[in-house]
Amino acid sequence: MASTRVVVSDRGGVPIVALDGEHDVDDAGPLRRLLDEDLADRPDIVVDLSRTAFVDSTVVAVILGAHRRRRAQGGVAIVLGDGVLRRMFEIMRLDQVFTTFPTAGDALTELRSGRPASLQRSFPRPA
Repeated sequence: MASTRVVVSDRGGVPIVALDGEHDVDDAGPLRRLLDEDLADRPDIVVDLSRTAFVDSTVVAVILGAHRRRRAQGGVAIVLGDGVLRRMFEIMRLDQVFTTFPTAGDALTELRSGRPASLQRSFPRPA
């Protein structure tokens, strides 16, 4: 598998978890621990997949599980940019489950407006 990297940053109290490269079953356990243990007290999380080339179903399941556990008080907002994963999310209808954004900045603006990430909306692709 190609190079993978997970980078966590905090912008104004909202964690941004950026996945770069390709992520598969080998990455699912560490990602689950990060989202469900290390960031368990955070009601909103931004998962940035804009620089992600591939995720398998186990990684999608981890992100979906984290979203479902946070749904009552927030959720997981997904940054897709205009990459290949946007089309995958559309085909799998995950854009009907997650609120998706073209950039992390757009996701943060929406979360700061007080609307939880669990309100399913998709925002337009960048021009």
